[in-house]
Amino acid sequence: MGLATTAVIFVAGCAMLFVFQQQDPFVASRAQLVGSAVVVVVLVAVAVGLGRVERATGSTNTASTATKHAPNARVVGATAFMLGSTFMSLSIVHDVIPAALNAAGMVGLVLLGGGLFLRWSSRPGWSSHHDFAVPAGLLLTYV
Repeated sequence: MGLATTAVIFVAGCAMLFVFQQQDPFVASRAQLVGSAVVVVVLVAVAVGLGRVERATGSTNTASTATKHAPNARVVGATAFMLGSTFMSLSIVHDVIPAALNAAGMVGLVLLGGGLFLRWSSRPGWSSHHDFAVPAGLLLTYV
């Protein structure tokens, strides 16, 4: 139910942006919009597929991660907030540093965060509180 609700809200938001930004001279071309939609659909399919593979195969804990517990949910939320804030800071200073360095920093932060949260989530003690802490920390970036 939550995934379907999120999808409906996402599509509605995209449609509203498309309708209201038609007069904007900096609106994306039709090809860019279609390309973005294809990337979103592929990424969602990969995420759903990976989630189903993990559930089907059981726990992915290894001997090295089995001895360590997941960090406190507050630490997870604070880490998400710091990564999100750093990502957004790079978008603010885009005129100060070269574009390639800016983009590399953003991609690096996404990979770092994804890898870190993936590793933490495979440890014992990861709960729904942790699942909530990641988006909550990222959401605080915009507050």
